[in-house]
Amino acid sequence: MVTSHDDYREFSIRGLTALARRINDDPSLVETDWREAFHDHFELTRSQRIALSDISDERNGEVQAAFAAASQRVRQGERIRLRVHADVETGRRMLMLQVAGPDGRLAMDGGEIGAILCCCADCSCWHWCWEANPCLPPVTVPAQPE
Repeated sequence: MVTSHDDYREFSIRGLTALARRINDDPSLVETDWREAFHDHFELTRSQRIALSDISDERNGEVQAAFAAASQRVRQGERIRLRVHADVETGRRMLMLQVAGPDGRLAMDGGEIGAILCCCADCSCWHWCWEANPCLPPVTVPAQPE
């Protein structure tokens, strides 16, 4: 059985590649609500659905503006990439929206429009990058002897 990239519906590198391909084929998918494209494409867990909806209007507007700008560039022949960047220092992975020209080189100020969201190494625990990392155990300070 041959599996197409469109069959990858879990939130993973393959799933992100499949979603990027869909967006590049139809940039209107992210022109008005980027989260709807994620909800429609991925088979999300309850916590992942909550994470996508738990964003301030201001930050959602910034992310939506980035997707809308990227979709316009797709209409001009460029390609959207959804990349996962590992930040060794914080132990997080950041989902980045990038745009590449027809030659494959990154466009739009080096290609990074910004981190969409962060996740842990296994991509199961999503959170907004500006929040504390819930994947790490809480830091406790030992009591000082008196």
